[in-house]
Amino acid sequence: MRFCILLVAIIATACIYMACNKHTSQRPVAGQNKILSGWVDSANAGLATHLTLNEAQHVTKEESDNDIASYQFSGDIVIIREFNKEENRYVYEFVGKMDSNKRLLSGIATSSYISSTPDTVYHDFVYNGEGCLVKETRISDVTDTFLIKYEYEDKMLKKVLTYSNGTLFNTKEFTYYDNDLSCDLPDEFKFRKNINNLVGLSDQKPVKKIVSAGRNGKQRYILNYEYKMDRNGYAFQVIGRKGKKVSGVTTYYYNSTLNSSNVSVAVNRN
Repeated sequence: MRFCILLVAIIATACIYMACNKHTSQRPVAGQNKILSGWVDSANAGLATHLTLNEAQHVTKEESDNDIASYQFSGDIVIIREFNKEENRYVYEFVGKMDSNKRLLSGIATSSYISSTPDTVYHDFVYNGEGCLVKETRISDVTDTFLIKYEYEDKMLKKVLTYSNGTLFNTKEFTYYDNDLSCDLPDEFKFRKNINNLVGLSDQKPVKKIVSAGRNGKQRYILNYEYKMDRNGYAFQVIGRKGKKVSGVTTYYYNSTLNSSNVSVAVNRN
């Protein structure tokens, strides 16, 4: 996805800090239910983005200073479009077919992020008996064919293996903190970050570490994560580190479920 979602919500003043070598679990306070409404990545901290939700609290539109993405549902079909404001044109369209659980089965994506090199990609999705995505195939008219496999342990994502034209070229392994998240965070390693749970559900705990290896099995990097969480268990900031160096900070925002239908809230840049 070419841009991130961002909305404003009030963060509880009392918070806990969960570091890579220390974490605390607190019982959520009754009546404080919230829905994830957006985030901002330190790499794009200057972008103000807002999210529009419908009455069912599904994402129907994401808008930043640069782009607009829309999600349109009709029966077992979902259509996702991206519009580039600067170029004043649509640069991406995905038409997908869903099963009775509203999970994607297949889809066709047409893209022209570079107008001179349009591409069409054919997607197929496979799930296990617990409803977790275990395989996605992406066949491109222009570039490589990708196969992405997902492995789980107790419904927790443990490994992602990516193949290009039949050759394994990247493996990511995940370890987690013991804390439960009060609200699932975007899944960075699934189709369009699994917005609207389009590729199924899997249990989530805060990721503690990701180990990435290349095609020869040689370790490429290790990412460790620290979290800042409010008293109800909602993560509002995630800090990634390579060694002692901060590699990125993502700040998350939430909206009360009591007021989250048909909302479109902009983010203050300050």
